[in-house]
Order: sequence, then structure tokens, then C-alpha cells
Amino acid sequence: MGYEYLVIGQDIYDQLPKWEKKLFTDESDRYGEWYIDRSGEEMSMGDFEFSGDDLFSDVIVMFDFAGCPDDVWSFYKINDVKIYSKMGRLDKAMKEYWFNRAEKIGKHEQVLYTGKQLKDCMDT
Repeated sequence: MGYEYLVIGQDIYDQLPKWEKKLFTDESDRYGEWYIDRSGEEMSMGDFEFSGDDLFSDVIVMFDFAGCPDDVWSFYKINDVKIYSKMGRLDKAMKEYWFNRAEKIGKHEQVLYTGKQLKDCMDT
């Protein structure tokens, strides 16, 4: 099994207390028209088919997270999207905590776990 990441967007990150923000890593520079993998290799998103990574299971999830699900493959639209991650396993109670936190501000699409929408991981 690979690493497990909780991924949140700017709207949720902004609601966190200062101490909790420090637990997250800003991954925003890795995504957009250019993709930078964990080894530091940089690739044009237009030159290869993004098939997912440790934060986004596929391009559909990435664009839904960014708030533009109908514009898949318009990578410039995610250049300014803020993406924050925290590595670690979430138990059912923590999944519910993060899902409820996102629902409270109407941004459930901005919470991912293991590369998928958290709402799709609630039973696992």
C-alpha cells in the first residue's frame, strides 16, 4: 500500500487554526499547466496524459477539486488553485470530522483522501 494523504483546498485551509495549518504542506506549485512529480521531474500537462498520483487519483478528481469539473484538460485553470496535503491514515471518525468540516462551508469537493473524494471513502 502506498502513502495515504488528506488533501484540502484553500477554502477549508482558511478555516483552520494556525497550529493545524502547520500540519499541512502546500503542494500548489506541483499542479497546473506544468506538473512536478515527487522526484522533482517537471512535465507539461499537455504533453502527457495525467493518470493520477498520490494526491489525485485521476484528472477528473483534480478538476472537480479545482471547481471546474467541466473543463478537464484546461490545465491553466488550476495554476492558481491552492492544494494542501497531510500524510497519514484517517480512521472513520476522522473522515467524518473532515467531511463535516467541508460540508459546513459547502466545499466537500475540496477534501480528498487517498486521491479520491472523501465522500467516496467514508465506508472504508
